[in-house]
Amino acid sequence: MNKCPRRTLLGGIGSTLAIGAAGCLSTPGDESPAGNESGTDTETETETESDTDENGADAEFGPLLEYLPASAVDGPTTLVTVDTDALAEANEPYGGPSLGSPFDIDPDAVSNAVAVETDENYATSIIVLSGDVLLESEPKSESNPRESPDGTEYDRYELDSHVAAVTDDVTVVVRSDERAEAEHETDSDVLLEAAFEAAAGDTERLLGADPVYEDALETLPDGDRRIVMTSETITTAEDDDIQPEDLEFVVYGQTVLGPDTIELRYGIRFTDAAHITDELLAEIEDDFGYGAGHDEPEITVDDTLVTVSTVIDLEAQRKAQEIESPRVRSPMEIDRDADSVELDVTRGDPTPVEDLTLELNDEVYDPDVWAAGQETIEEGDTIRIATDDLEPNLQLTLRHEHAYGGSATSTTINSHFAFEADYDLQTETLTLEYADEIPLDGDELHLAVYEERTGFDDDSLESTQPWTGQEVTDGATATLDGVLAGHTVIVGWRSDSRRDSIYSYYVQPPGYASTDYDYESKTLEVTLELEDPRPAAEYQLLVEDEPAPVQWTDDADTVDSGATVTLEDVDVGTAGTIVWGDDDVRVSGFTARPSITLDLERQSDDGDDNYTLEHLGGDQLPTSSLEVVVWSDAGRESIAFEDLEDVEDLEGTFSEGDVVSLDLDFEAEADGIRHVNLEYDDQQIGAAMFDRDED
Repeated sequence: MNKCPRRTLLGGIGSTLAIGAAGCLSTPGDESPAGNESGTDTETETETESDTDENGADAEFGPLLEYLPASAVDGPTTLVTVDTDALAEANEPYGGPSLGSPFDIDPDAVSNAVAVETDENYATSIIVLSGDVLLESEPKSESNPRESPDGTEYDRYELDSHVAAVTDDVTVVVRSDERAEAEHETDSDVLLEAAFEAAAGDTERLLGADPVYEDALETLPDGDRRIVMTSETITTAEDDDIQPEDLEFVVYGQTVLGPDTIELRYGIRFTDAAHITDELLAEIEDDFGYGAGHDEPEITVDDTLVTVSTVIDLEAQRKAQEIESPRVRSPMEIDRDADSVELDVTRGDPTPVEDLTLELNDEVYDPDVWAAGQETIEEGDTIRIATDDLEPNLQLTLRHEHAYGGSATSTTINSHFAFEADYDLQTETLTLEYADEIPLDGDELHLAVYEERTGFDDDSLESTQPWTGQEVTDGATATLDGVLAGHTVIVGWRSDSRRDSIYSYYVQPPGYASTDYDYESKTLEVTLELEDPRPAAEYQLLVEDEPAPVQWTDDADTVDSGATVTLEDVDVGTAGTIVWGDDDVRVSGFTARPSITLDLERQSDDGDDNYTLEHLGGDQLPTSSLEVVVWSDAGRESIAFEDLEDVEDLEGTFSEGDVVSLDLDFEAEADGIRHVNLEYDDQQIGAAMFDRDED
């Protein structure tokens, strides 16, 4: 299941069109991939008629929209409608639509679909399909005919956290809902029952509860695919001129005009026309033309509604896909005594330098410097940056303009600098000492403290600039107070964002924990490794996120290094965590699994390669539970262990000293094995790498 990428919605607004494919029924070709953009002109000949009836209701999707109950909305919600028959007529270069369901539903059998997705993961809450839909997956529960409260007969299927109801007219698929009541079979049945009640008119429908959804749909009545986001769903950066509360909705639409032509449209409804400035419209125009085969956008303003449209030439997109533009890779190390820094070109067809532009922090760089006399750039070449032009966290963007648009690839170099950290647990202070030879401008350096397991875009707990007005050289120090175990401290260049970090330090809680799992006895020993004795109550052992039946406090009030607790009857795959303190800061984690040491060898016989895998030590395991995962230059291949040669001689177990032949029929050394993983019940328990240099 593909995920629609997070992208800036009409970058001038800074909103986020972040739709998970599970909910948006994505066509992977909706947006041209990063690295392809175009201004190719196209002409369209096909006109479409509105599917909206005289009462304003959506005639084509109306019967499906009736199944969406108001109760399906709990927080930020996205509404999607898709005419899959219409989208199938387009020659999408990236494939057809994918459906947000774990059931094996053939997209070609679906005529129309509507979906509601909620929560921050953009997972489908409910999807309603019309067409000759068959569920081909084996259900986990019986599919005897059921009857809804309004008397509708349906077949019920269950798979993972989803439940499907198949009627004569529609198929409704819902996922688990935490608001479920105890009397229902599964969490999903709550929402499923509400869907039938909404269709029967016995409970409030989504479009009736909040008119913003119908208003948004009517903004783009001809759309073969529409995505509606309300202000609660849209996110913006704090410094954007437009904030979510300034918007009523954003609706995105696609209309198929012909096999190679699609119209894209946005409707943006503001709360006040004053938000619609000339500067905003200019930014929208610049941003909306991005993409391979896009026409120049047309923008109209009607009071508080801004409508933007453009036409995509799918043939141009397909041709753009065939062009492999140069890409560069950051160097592993930088020799600051050299005159220049070289970056390897890791892929790309021969491309004239005149078609390429290199930017450093958005500024065009001199091609006489970076190309160094080369007329073309291709895979295997290098480009150069003068050492004197290096800055911390220097972003490089290589742009390629071609007949069908263009591409852009970016990387960051010079982003790691040496600091030494000294943390005092008792005083909760952290001292950082700069330990690099390159002087830094203190006005650009930020120190920031983040909570455990926060994302790149989360706000810091604290931010400061201790070196303002100074040149920071080797030995310069700064101290932060109130830093707790589990916090992360970063040194940022020009901001306190994690994305701009040039150094990061995680404040580890005191100690470490090691585990020893005995497969035969199913026992697991967890041992603390400490520098100094500590109160036993500070540490807790969690198994599957719940307190384990045994704890260090069972034996003593104080623990020293080597203190061990033993868990009994632990199945393979059981996961656990050792946490510290009142905030349950993670010390270590584990997954119970057997372990085997392996050796991978290659033997040549009459020019053919034969690989063998030997058990050098560890647990004795049943061959029926093992799987070999082979990684080669040709890709990844999984093989049931019992399908290997010589396995019949092992008498059902794989033990120390046993050797099996992989005997994979690779055509050439270039397709030979790189490494092999051995898995037991989907848990990796051993690995071996083939060293070609020693062959």
